[in-house]
Amino acid sequence: MEGSCSCKSVHFSSSGEIKAIVNCHCNLCRKMNGSAFSTYVVVADEGFILKTGSLKKVKVSENAYKSFCEHCGTPIYNQNPKLSGLKILYWVQ
Repeated sequence: MEGSCSCKSVHFSSSGEIKAIVNCHCNLCRKMNGSAFSTYVVVADEGFILKTGSLKKVKVSENAYKSFCEHCGTPIYNQNPKLSGLKILYWVQ
């Protein structure tokens, strides 16, 4: 699986198996993404490779960090310390 941000400065890939595909309807996801739900792909940390660009990481709640392109703001993944070893990638085709 490969992806990029809107301005193309961030490129990433993820190898290995997809652990889960989830739709989150929590208030935080709805508010931050402006939709009824957000779809994510859960992958292992070790399979994620940031090929180009740099990310900004922000703590958005007690249990959530959001990483996004520092130039255009495109969200790339979320992390939850309670789910160590996993990245929760935004699902974009």
